[in-house]
Amino acid sequence: ITSITPFHNVNCNHGFVFATESGQLNVCNFNDRVSSTLSWWAEVKTVGATVHKITYSAETGVIAALVSKGIPYRKRKPEEGGGDAHATNVYAAQEAAVAARDKEEAFEVQLISAETLEVLWSHTLGPAEVGMSISSVYVKNQTDQSVSSIIAVGTATPRGEDYPCRGNVHLFKIEKQDIPNVELGQPSVKWGASLVTSKDFRGSPGGGGVHVVTCLDGYLLVGIGIKVLLFKWNGQYPPETPPGYPKIPQLEQCGFFDSTLFASSLATVKKFVLSGDSMRGIHFLRWLDAGNDSRKVLQLLSHDYDKPPIHHVQFLIDGSTLAIMGVDMHGNIRMYAFDPKDPDSLKGKKLLSRAVFYSGGRVSGVTRMTAKASSNSPAMTVSHRIGVCLSTYDASLGMLFPLDETTFKRLRSLQDRLVSSMVQVAGLNPLRFRHAKNVEAGRGQSSDKVLDGQTIWKFLHLSIEEQNKVAKLIGSRRETVLNSLRSLAVGMGVY
Repeated sequence: ITSITPFHNVNCNHGFVFATESGQLNVCNFNDRVSSTLSWWAEVKTVGATVHKITYSAETGVIAALVSKGIPYRKRKPEEGGGDAHATNVYAAQEAAVAARDKEEAFEVQLISAETLEVLWSHTLGPAEVGMSISSVYVKNQTDQSVSSIIAVGTATPRGEDYPCRGNVHLFKIEKQDIPNVELGQPSVKWGASLVTSKDFRGSPGGGGVHVVTCLDGYLLVGIGIKVLLFKWNGQYPPETPPGYPKIPQLEQCGFFDSTLFASSLATVKKFVLSGDSMRGIHFLRWLDAGNDSRKVLQLLSHDYDKPPIHHVQFLIDGSTLAIMGVDMHGNIRMYAFDPKDPDSLKGKKLLSRAVFYSGGRVSGVTRMTAKASSNSPAMTVSHRIGVCLSTYDASLGMLFPLDETTFKRLRSLQDRLVSSMVQVAGLNPLRFRHAKNVEAGRGQSSDKVLDGQTIWKFLHLSIEEQNKVAKLIGSRRETVLNSLRSLAVGMGVY
C-alpha cells in the first residue's frame, strides 16, 4: 500500500481509499459490526459478564474465556469435621454473610465463536470457586497414547487467612454437539465441551490455588504456591487395577520443582521450562524422561542471580538460538542467555543478562507469536523466528521479535539518525524512555541491543526526499530500508 486516505459518502459509509504499488485503486469500508470508538478498529461484543482470562484453541477455532457474573446464592458444601475451631467459625461466618446477601459472584468457563463472538457453551464453577488461569493445552492420554486438545482451568477457593485455600484443575474437551430442535437450513451441530477430569489440591505451601497451568511434552504442568507440579493424564477412564491395589488416578503426579517463594508464571518449549518467581527471579528447568518412573525428574539447569520480581516469562526463538525473556513487576523486559561455555555463567548455573529495557507500562500478559513469511526478504523466516506479544494494564499491545544481525545494524543506524535529525516532542530523547525503571546501577545490561519500534516507524512519515537523505546518511538506500520495515511489518502480522 503506497497511500491511503479516508473516504465517506452515501455508498461508502466512513470508508477509505488506498492505492497499491501495482497502480490499483481500492475503495473499502468495514462491516457494521466493527466499531471505531476505540484506538483501533475493533469488533466489540457484550457477553454480560466480566472477562478475566481468555485463550484460543487453534484446533477448533474457538475462544475459551473465564468470566464472572452475579447469580442467586448457592449453598456451599458442608465443612469437613475434625478441623480447627477458629477456622470452623470463619467458614460459618462467611457462609452466613453470603446467604444474607442472597447473591454471589460465580465464575464461568465459556466457549465463544471467533467469527461471530457468540457464546456457544458455558460451564459454571462451584460455589466460592474463583477462576485463576485458563489455557489451551495438548495432553497425551497415557492409556491409549492419543493426544487431545484440552482446555485446562485452574481455580482457587479462598476463604481468608484463617482458613486453608483449596484449588482445582478442570480439564474440558472441546467437541461438536447436536443442536436440538434446529430449523431447516440451519446448522445442526455446534462446538461444546465436556468435563473429562477434575483434581483438587489442598494444603500445599502457598495455598492450594492453581494460578498457572500449561503443558509440557504431553504432560500437564501447574503452579501452586511455591510448587511446580507435573502430571500425566491417564484418560477419563483409567485402566482397572487388580483387587487390593489402589486405583489409578486420572491425573497422576510424575514430577515437581520447588520454587523460592511463589511460582507466578510458566513457559515451555519442547522439554524446557521457564519458571518465574514473583520475588526471586527466573528458574530454567529441563524435563528428563528416560522412559521409566525412576528417571523422570524436573532438573534445574540455571537461574538468575540478580533475583528480580518476575511476573511473566517466555521463550524467544531465532533459528537454533533460544533466548529467555522475563518481565518484572515494574514493566522491565529482561533478556537472558543460557551459555555453559561462558566463564561468567559459572558452568551454566547462572543465566547471563543480555539486555534490560522498559516496555512502556506494567505488563498483564505475554504470548508467543510465530513470525510470518516475507517472500522477498531474508529478514523474516516464518518457521524459525518466534517472538512475543505483550499486553499491558493500560490497554495497549506490544510486540518483540528477533532480528538477524544485518537488519539490526541497518535499523540501529536508522534509529540513531532519526533521533538526532527529527524534531522530538518537548526536545526529549525517545530512547531514554526505554531505559529500565527501578534497576540498580550495574544490575543488567543497557537497552543498546534492542530497537524502539516507535522511533523506527517514523521513517515512513518523512517525505521521499527526506527518506532518501536519511538512508544515504546511514550508508543504505531508501528501497532497502523500506524492504526491511515491510518484512518486519509482515512478520508481526496477526491475520
